[in-house]
Amino acid sequence: MNGSPESLWERHWMSAESLWERHLKSAESHRERHLKSAESQRERHLMSAESLWERHLMSAESQRERHLMSAESQRERHLMSAESLWERHLKSAESQRERHLMSAESLWERHLKSAESQRERHLMSAESVREALEECRVPAGEALEECRVPVGEALDECRVPAGEALDERDLFRTKQVLKRSL
Repeated sequence: MNGSPESLWERHWMSAESLWERHLKSAESHRERHLKSAESQRERHLMSAESLWERHLMSAESQRERHLMSAESQRERHLMSAESLWERHLKSAESQRERHLMSAESLWERHLKSAESQRERHLMSAESVREALEECRVPAGEALEECRVPVGEALDECRVPAGEALDERDLFRTKQVLKRSL
């Protein structure tokens, strides 16, 4: 019975069955180990990806805050600069306005003084002319008598001793005498 082909076949069959079961168990064991390893790697990758994502998010948030702070700082500086520029322009405009007002006031005062001075001169001149006219009034008959000078007398008044030069006063006096004698 032990050496029969049937018995031999059964032993081979049992041996093959046993080998197959061992291979199956080994394959199942390998499969489980691979699954566990893959799951472990997946979790690690997920954790790594999550960590990386969080770091990128934090970095992006940090950069955003820095940019916002920088933009706010620049905005404040620009506002301060614009405010300062506006104040300088306002002060300059106010200063120019004051200078123009002072200049206009000074010019007006000078014109007023000049006009007043001219008015006074004209009044004085008019008064002087009026007084001169008053002094020149002579009754008609008397005027002619006063103006008559004998020709001989007129020439005597105009004579200058020889050798003496005629100065301007002598010439003026001579002209006056000649006018009266005519």
